Amino acid sequence: MRSRLTAVLMVAGAACLLTVILGGRVAAMDVSDYRPAWTSEGKELARERASWPLRAEMVRVPAGWFLMGSDRKRDRMAYKPEFPQRKVYLDAFEIDTYEVTALQFLRFVVATEGDPL
Repeated sequence: MRSRLTAVLMVAGAACLLTVILGGRVAAMDVSDYRPAWTSEGKELARERASWPLRAEMVRVPAGWFLMGSDRKRDRMAYKPEFPQRKVYLDAFEIDTYEVTALQFLRFVVATEGDPL
């Protein structure tokens, strides 16, 4: 006969409770105080991996006018801050082609000597 393992993480405010059900028995543990350690070996590995090459591509968005906001006649479900619809001029800028990657975040953590958690 196989036993079933069920784990449920309950979050209520700042308290977290990990409930494990194994073969009909229930065990619970408060995990709100648990924080994985940022070890020296982990920091060294992070510094090594932060030197890996990035795929950081940016595209240029030209300057110009654009229509910002919503039109009450076309979008009746729009939120108040979206009104009134108006023309806005924006200077040229560059924006990343891709979202922030785990490697870019790792480089930030290593550069700021921050906590990755």
